[in-house]
Amino acid sequence: MIFDANLRLQRWASRDQAVERARACVSGALLVRANRAEAELMTGERDAEKAARALMQAGAQSVVLTLGSRGAILRGAVDADEPGADCRVLNTAGAGDALTGTLLARLALRDFDPSGLAAALPEAVVAGARACERWGAVD
Repeated sequence: MIFDANLRLQRWASRDQAVERARACVSGALLVRANRAEAELMTGERDAEKAARALMQAGAQSVVLTLGSRGAILRGAVDADEPGADCRVLNTAGAGDALTGTLLARLALRDFDPSGLAAALPEAVVAGARACERWGAVD
């Protein structure tokens, strides 16, 4: 299972319900992908490193946390840090989806072997940045 938190609190009856349901998806996940704010909601940890480790302790095999313009971190079978890619931000909608889609495509090419995530992370961060340079996720 791949879990992209994509928490939209306004779509839930309560914050607690959203967080509880998100946490339930972590255990057993091959990959959990979240942004820093989502990871903090799910773990209570403000520090990205601690939040990633907490998600792994909750049962995720690998965790990718996106850090906006600061890039992303990967923790799991392989650890990697990828700095942000330069871009002219017009709109951030779709950035996480572009990043996650790139990671998943690369994972699929490696028969979902999580050791391939580190090699895919630079391309994924660039894909997320490129999505920010357009109005809307897809042109």
